[in-house]
Amino acid sequence: APCGLSASMVAIMEGQAEEMRKALMRFKVCSAPLPPEALVAAPGLADREPMGAGIPAQATLPPHADILIFGPSGSGKSSLIRTFYMALHKTREVPGDFADRIIVKDTAMNEGTLKYVSAVIKNARCDHKGQTLSSAIMCHDTRGHIWMDEREQKQLSIMMDGSVQDDHVVQ
Repeated sequence: APCGLSASMVAIMEGQAEEMRKALMRFKVCSAPLPPEALVAAPGLADREPMGAGIPAQATLPPHADILIFGPSGSGKSSLIRTFYMALHKTREVPGDFADRIIVKDTAMNEGTLKYVSAVIKNARCDHKGQTLSSAIMCHDTRGHIWMDEREQKQLSIMMDGSVQDDHVVQ
């Protein structure tokens, strides 16, 4: 067993990871919170299934959820995004096109992410009518920040507002 863990503990951890993968594959993002009357009409709806799986069919799902990864230079932002992908897809490597977008370089040489870059870690699932059944999950990698001075706070605000184009430097 890895790291001296018992076989039963490894089995429990693997089972929990598999449950999380399944929940993420069903992941849905509500475009707006459900009104209280919807929750009253369907008791237990809010806590019945994880990650929005119990959302009524009439709720409108956006095509994707955005996860903005922001932090100091060399803190592992790009590595975290790659880990999300590998864990979700049960693989030890990310595909070449993904690796070309989410680059992990030598932090000692300050060669990490230089631009705002987006990568889909989970594709949306749609029905035959094009209705979103399961939202995509998109991560946004950012240039590392050091001081969080006024300029860097402004850059964070611009990214949070969604005012940055993919593969561009944030001004």
